[in-house]
Amino acid sequence: MLIREMPYGMTTRNGVFAGGDVANHPATVVNAMQQAKKVVEGIVRYVDAIKLLEAIN
Repeated sequence: MLIREMPYGMTTRNGVFAGGDVANHPATVVNAMQQAKKVVEGIVRYVDAIKLLEAIN
């Protein structure tokens, strides 16, 4: 599955995020957990950007 670098983990569909085995080849639980942390940070950036845009409009 193709994921974006900014915000990290977003798929080609806006607002849909993926990580771990879904986004990459199967690996260890530790790798999946590390990537999950990065995806969560990407989700937070995405939600913050939406809130900012709503506040401007």
